[in-house]
Amino acid sequence: MSQWSEVIQYVDQEGWRLFAPITGTRKVHSLSSAMFSRFFSPLFDDAPVPPPTDMLVVPCSALDVGARDKVDTTGLVVDCALDPHKLESSLSMLIELNFPRAGARLAIRNGVYEFHIPRTFNSQTPSNSFTAAQFDEPYRSPARPDIQSLANCSESQPLCCEVPELGMYFRSEACPSSTAQFVNSNKPMLHVHVSVFDDLTLIGVTASEVMSDAFGMGTLLQSWSRLLAGEDVEKIEGMKYDMAPLEAFQGEPALEIVYAAMDISSLRSTPPLCSNRHRTI
Repeated sequence: MSQWSEVIQYVDQEGWRLFAPITGTRKVHSLSSAMFSRFFSPLFDDAPVPPPTDMLVVPCSALDVGARDKVDTTGLVVDCALDPHKLESSLSMLIELNFPRAGARLAIRNGVYEFHIPRTFNSQTPSNSFTAAQFDEPYRSPARPDIQSLANCSESQPLCCEVPELGMYFRSEACPSSTAQFVNSNKPMLHVHVSVFDDLTLIGVTASEVMSDAFGMGTLLQSWSRLLAGEDVEKIEGMKYDMAPLEAFQGEPALEIVYAAMDISSLRSTPPLCSNRHRTI
Protein backbone atom coordinates (compact mmCIF):
# COMPACT_ATOMS: atom_id res chain seq x y z
CA MET A 1 0.00 0.00 0.00
CA SER A 2 1.43 3.39 -1.02
CA GLN A 3 1.91 6.37 1.28
CA TRP A 4 -0.94 8.16 -0.50
CA SER A 5 -3.37 5.48 0.56
CA GLU A 6 -2.00 5.13 4.09
CA VAL A 7 -2.41 8.75 5.18
CA ILE A 8 -5.11 11.32 4.56
CA GLN A 9 -4.94 15.06 5.03
CA TYR A 10 -7.93 17.27 5.59
CA VAL A 11 -8.83 20.69 6.98
CA ASP A 12 -11.17 21.21 9.90
CA GLN A 13 -13.61 24.10 10.38
CA GLU A 14 -10.91 26.42 11.80
CA GLY A 15 -8.38 25.84 9.05
CA TRP A 16 -5.96 23.50 10.82
CA ARG A 17 -4.36 20.73 8.80
CA LEU A 18 -4.87 17.31 10.34
CA PHE A 19 -3.20 14.05 9.42
CA ALA A 20 -4.57 10.64 10.30
CA PRO A 21 -3.96 7.03 9.24
CA ILE A 22 -6.70 5.38 7.25
CA THR A 23 -8.47 2.60 9.07
CA GLY A 24 -11.34 1.99 6.72
CA THR A 25 -14.29 4.35 6.37
CA ARG A 26 -14.17 7.96 7.58
CA LYS A 27 -16.87 10.59 7.75
CA VAL A 28 -16.26 14.25 6.97
CA HIS A 29 -19.08 16.57 8.00
CA SER A 30 -20.36 19.41 5.83
CA LEU A 31 -17.18 20.20 3.90
CA SER A 32 -17.44 23.58 2.16
CA SER A 33 -15.90 24.42 -1.22
CA ALA A 34 -13.22 26.52 0.50
CA MET A 35 -12.31 23.59 2.76
CA PHE A 36 -12.07 21.26 -0.23
CA SER A 37 -9.85 23.86 -1.91
CA ARG A 38 -7.51 23.96 1.10
CA PHE A 39 -7.29 20.18 0.91
CA PHE A 40 -5.59 20.55 -2.44
CA SER A 41 -3.61 23.73 -1.58
CA PRO A 42 -0.10 24.08 -0.17
CA LEU A 43 0.48 25.18 3.42
CA PHE A 44 -0.55 28.79 3.96
CA ASP A 45 0.77 31.61 6.15
CA ASP A 46 -0.87 32.58 9.42
CA ALA A 47 -1.24 36.27 8.45
CA PRO A 48 -4.32 36.52 6.19
CA VAL A 49 -3.97 38.38 2.89
CA PRO A 50 -6.94 40.64 2.09
CA PRO A 51 -8.75 40.17 -1.24
CA PRO A 52 -7.76 42.46 -4.11
CA THR A 53 -10.15 45.41 -4.42
CA ASP A 54 -10.15 45.41 -8.22
CA MET A 55 -11.15 41.74 -8.50
CA LEU A 56 -14.21 39.62 -7.84
CA VAL A 57 -12.97 36.68 -5.80
CA VAL A 58 -14.44 33.17 -6.10
CA PRO A 59 -12.83 30.25 -4.21
CA CYS A 60 -12.09 27.25 -6.40
CA SER A 61 -14.04 24.12 -5.57
CA ALA A 62 -12.77 20.55 -5.37
CA LEU A 63 -14.06 20.00 -8.90
CA ASP A 64 -11.96 22.91 -10.13
CA VAL A 65 -8.64 22.00 -8.51
CA GLY A 66 -8.96 18.24 -8.85
CA ALA A 67 -7.42 18.33 -12.36
CA ARG A 68 -5.29 21.39 -11.75
CA ASP A 69 -2.18 19.98 -13.44
CA LYS A 70 -3.84 19.64 -16.85
CA VAL A 71 -3.61 22.29 -19.55
CA ASP A 72 -5.53 21.40 -22.72
CA THR A 73 -5.66 22.93 -26.19
CA THR A 74 -8.74 22.59 -28.38
CA GLY A 75 -7.89 23.06 -32.05
CA LEU A 76 -10.40 24.19 -34.66
CA VAL A 77 -9.66 23.87 -38.38
CA VAL A 78 -11.82 26.22 -40.48
CA ASP A 79 -11.71 25.86 -44.26
CA CYS A 80 -11.50 29.58 -45.09
CA ALA A 81 -9.53 32.66 -44.06
CA LEU A 82 -11.06 34.45 -41.05
CA ASP A 83 -10.52 37.95 -39.73
CA PRO A 84 -8.46 37.76 -36.50
CA HIS A 85 -9.73 41.17 -35.34
CA LYS A 86 -13.34 40.00 -35.59
CA LEU A 87 -12.50 36.81 -33.73
CA GLU A 88 -10.78 38.71 -30.92
CA SER A 89 -13.42 41.41 -30.48
CA SER A 90 -16.33 38.95 -30.53
CA LEU A 91 -14.70 36.61 -28.00
CA SER A 92 -13.82 39.50 -25.69
CA MET A 93 -17.40 40.78 -25.80
CA LEU A 94 -18.81 37.31 -25.12
CA ILE A 95 -16.59 36.81 -22.07
CA GLU A 96 -17.17 40.28 -20.65
CA LEU A 97 -20.97 40.09 -20.96
CA ASN A 98 -21.83 36.39 -20.64
CA PHE A 99 -18.86 34.38 -19.33
CA PRO A 100 -16.87 36.63 -16.96
CA ARG A 101 -15.29 33.67 -15.16
CA ALA A 102 -13.59 32.71 -18.43
CA GLY A 103 -11.63 35.95 -18.00
CA ALA A 104 -10.43 35.03 -14.51
CA ARG A 105 -6.89 34.89 -13.20
CA LEU A 106 -5.78 31.99 -11.03
CA ALA A 107 -4.33 32.87 -7.63
CA ILE A 108 -3.48 31.27 -4.30
CA ARG A 109 -4.45 33.49 -1.37
CA ASN A 110 -4.20 32.30 2.23
CA GLY A 111 -3.57 28.79 0.98
CA VAL A 112 -6.73 28.63 -1.13
CA TYR A 113 -6.95 28.47 -4.91
CA GLU A 114 -9.16 31.31 -6.13
CA PHE A 115 -10.52 32.79 -9.33
CA HIS A 116 -9.75 36.51 -9.46
CA ILE A 117 -12.12 38.06 -11.99
CA PRO A 118 -11.37 41.67 -13.02
CA ARG A 119 -14.22 44.03 -12.20
CA THR A 120 -13.42 45.84 -15.45
CA PHE A 121 -11.86 44.40 -18.58
CA ASN A 122 -9.75 46.72 -20.72
CA SER A 123 -6.55 46.78 -22.77
CA GLN A 124 -4.41 46.56 -19.60
CA THR A 125 -6.61 43.83 -18.10
CA PRO A 126 -7.93 41.81 -21.06
CA SER A 127 -10.47 39.02 -20.75
CA ASN A 128 -8.23 36.65 -22.69
CA SER A 129 -4.77 36.42 -24.20
CA PHE A 130 -5.24 36.60 -27.97
CA THR A 131 -2.42 36.22 -30.49
CA ALA A 132 -2.49 35.82 -34.26
CA ALA A 133 -0.09 34.88 -37.05
CA GLN A 134 -0.81 35.79 -40.66
CA PHE A 135 0.55 33.63 -43.48
CA ASP A 136 0.06 35.20 -46.92
CA GLU A 137 0.03 31.87 -48.70
CA PRO A 138 -2.00 28.64 -48.83
CA TYR A 139 -1.53 26.21 -45.97
CA ARG A 140 -0.56 23.26 -48.15
CA SER A 141 3.21 22.95 -48.28
CA PRO A 142 5.74 20.09 -48.02
CA ALA A 143 7.13 21.85 -44.94
CA ARG A 144 3.82 21.60 -43.02
CA PRO A 145 1.86 18.62 -41.63
CA ASP A 146 -0.72 17.20 -44.01
CA ILE A 147 -4.20 17.88 -42.65
CA GLN A 148 -6.16 17.16 -45.82
CA SER A 149 -8.00 14.32 -44.09
CA LEU A 150 -9.22 16.79 -41.46
CA ALA A 151 -10.20 19.41 -44.02
CA ASN A 152 -12.21 16.82 -45.96
CA CYS A 153 -13.91 15.40 -42.88
CA SER A 154 -17.69 15.14 -43.26
CA GLU A 155 -18.43 14.34 -39.61
CA SER A 156 -21.08 16.54 -38.01
CA GLN A 157 -19.57 16.03 -34.54
CA PRO A 158 -16.09 17.11 -33.39
CA LEU A 159 -13.29 14.82 -34.44
CA CYS A 160 -10.85 14.24 -31.58
CA CYS A 161 -7.31 13.17 -32.38
CA GLU A 162 -3.73 13.88 -31.40
CA VAL A 163 -1.88 16.19 -33.80
CA PRO A 164 1.14 17.41 -31.80
CA GLU A 165 2.94 18.57 -34.96
CA LEU A 166 0.30 21.33 -35.31
CA GLY A 167 1.09 22.76 -31.88
CA MET A 168 3.00 25.75 -33.32
CA TYR A 169 -0.16 26.83 -35.17
CA PHE A 170 -2.47 26.38 -32.17
CA ARG A 171 -0.28 27.85 -29.40
CA SER A 172 1.90 30.93 -29.25
CA GLU A 173 5.37 30.73 -27.71
CA ALA A 174 4.12 32.68 -24.69
CA CYS A 175 1.23 30.31 -24.00
CA PRO A 176 1.54 28.64 -20.55
CA SER A 177 2.09 24.90 -20.68
CA SER A 178 1.33 24.19 -17.02
CA THR A 179 -1.15 25.45 -14.44
CA ALA A 180 1.73 26.63 -12.25
CA GLN A 181 2.53 29.24 -14.91
CA PHE A 182 -0.92 30.77 -14.44
CA VAL A 183 -0.82 31.04 -10.64
CA ASN A 184 -0.40 34.58 -9.28
CA SER A 185 0.82 35.77 -12.69
CA ASN A 186 -2.18 38.00 -13.48
CA LYS A 187 -2.39 36.20 -16.83
CA PRO A 188 -5.83 35.37 -18.24
CA MET A 189 -6.60 31.68 -17.94
CA LEU A 190 -7.85 31.57 -21.54
CA HIS A 191 -5.28 31.78 -24.33
CA VAL A 192 -6.30 31.87 -28.00
CA HIS A 193 -3.88 31.64 -30.91
CA VAL A 194 -5.02 32.01 -34.52
CA SER A 195 -3.01 31.06 -37.62
CA VAL A 196 -4.57 32.46 -40.78
CA PHE A 197 -3.68 31.15 -44.24
CA ASP A 198 -5.19 32.04 -47.62
CA ASP A 199 -7.32 28.90 -47.64
CA LEU A 200 -7.94 28.02 -44.00
CA THR A 201 -7.69 29.18 -40.38
CA LEU A 202 -6.42 27.24 -37.39
CA ILE A 203 -7.73 28.36 -34.00
CA GLY A 204 -6.20 27.04 -30.80
CA VAL A 205 -7.98 27.62 -27.49
CA THR A 206 -5.83 26.75 -24.46
CA ALA A 207 -6.88 26.72 -20.82
CA SER A 208 -6.07 25.00 -17.56
CA GLU A 209 -8.72 22.50 -16.51
CA VAL A 210 -9.01 24.48 -13.28
CA MET A 211 -10.98 26.98 -15.36
CA SER A 212 -12.91 24.62 -17.60
CA ASP A 213 -13.23 20.98 -18.59
CA ALA A 214 -14.05 19.77 -22.11
CA PHE A 215 -17.79 20.28 -21.64
CA GLY A 216 -17.38 23.83 -20.40
CA MET A 217 -15.00 24.65 -23.24
CA GLY A 218 -17.51 23.21 -25.71
CA THR A 219 -20.21 25.51 -24.33
CA LEU A 220 -17.97 28.56 -24.69
CA LEU A 221 -16.99 27.65 -28.26
CA GLN A 222 -20.60 27.02 -29.29
CA SER A 223 -21.62 30.38 -27.84
CA TRP A 224 -18.74 32.06 -29.68
CA SER A 225 -19.90 30.46 -32.94
CA ARG A 226 -23.43 31.72 -32.42
CA LEU A 227 -22.18 35.24 -31.83
CA LEU A 228 -20.00 35.14 -34.96
CA ALA A 229 -22.99 33.87 -36.94
CA GLY A 230 -24.85 37.08 -36.07
CA GLU A 231 -26.94 36.05 -33.06
CA ASP A 232 -27.63 38.75 -30.46
CA VAL A 233 -25.26 38.35 -27.52
CA GLU A 234 -28.14 38.99 -25.12
CA LYS A 235 -29.91 35.87 -26.40
CA ILE A 236 -26.92 33.63 -25.74
CA GLU A 237 -27.10 31.99 -22.33
CA GLY A 238 -24.00 32.57 -20.23
CA MET A 239 -22.72 31.70 -16.76
CA LYS A 240 -22.65 33.84 -13.63
CA TYR A 241 -19.20 34.66 -12.33
CA ASP A 242 -19.95 33.19 -8.89
CA MET A 243 -21.67 29.96 -9.93
CA ALA A 244 -20.90 27.37 -7.23
CA PRO A 245 -21.54 23.78 -8.38
CA LEU A 246 -20.90 22.33 -4.89
CA GLU A 247 -23.13 24.80 -3.05
CA ALA A 248 -26.14 22.48 -3.17
CA PHE A 249 -24.22 19.84 -1.20
CA GLN A 250 -23.53 22.05 1.80
CA GLY A 251 -25.63 21.25 4.84
CA GLU A 252 -26.28 17.71 3.66
CA PRO A 253 -25.79 14.74 6.01
CA ALA A 254 -22.25 13.53 6.63
CA LEU A 255 -20.33 12.67 3.50
CA GLU A 256 -19.00 9.16 3.74
CA ILE A 257 -15.66 8.64 2.02
CA VAL A 258 -14.17 5.19 1.59
CA TYR A 259 -10.42 4.96 0.95
CA ALA A 260 -8.81 1.94 -0.64
CA ALA A 261 -5.46 1.10 -2.16
CA MET A 262 -5.44 1.06 -5.96
CA ASP A 263 -2.99 0.69 -8.82
CA ILE A 264 -3.15 3.82 -11.01
CA SER A 265 -0.28 2.93 -13.33
CA SER A 266 -2.68 1.93 -16.11
CA LEU A 267 -4.71 5.14 -16.06
CA ARG A 268 -4.25 7.35 -19.12
CA SER A 269 -5.04 11.03 -19.61
CA THR A 270 -7.25 12.21 -22.47
CA PRO A 271 -5.57 13.46 -25.68
CA PRO A 272 -4.31 17.02 -25.15
CA LEU A 273 -5.17 18.29 -28.59
CA CYS A 274 -8.40 18.13 -30.55
CA SER A 275 -9.16 19.24 -34.08
CA ASN A 276 -12.59 20.00 -35.47
CA ARG A 277 -13.91 21.21 -38.75
CA HIS A 278 -16.02 24.07 -37.49
CA ARG A 279 -18.17 25.44 -40.32
CA THR A 280 -20.42 27.72 -38.28
CA ILE A 281 -17.75 30.41 -38.03
